[in-house]
Amino acid sequence: MELHSETESVAESVKRALDANERSGRWLARQLGKTHAWVHRRLAGEVEWSAEELRNVALVLGVPVSTFFGEPTAAAREAVAS
Repeated sequence: MELHSETESVAESVKRALDANERSGRWLARQLGKTHAWVHRRLAGEVEWSAEELRNVALVLGVPVSTFFGEPTAAAREAVAS
């Protein structure tokens, strides 16, 4: 369940970055050479973004990759501490 929450969090961050740049999922799909459905599944949090995909999104939006990551969850901190 925690992975799903992180996937959704990253998806929300990508959506916020798109909105801030006044860009759409369709625009992103064209920039990445992907289908709109491919991008939509990731923006909906149905499919996890890979590190390479996020790097490419950051490049086309002109933002740092760190834009897509928030603070670690409590469960993630506990897992690292164990």
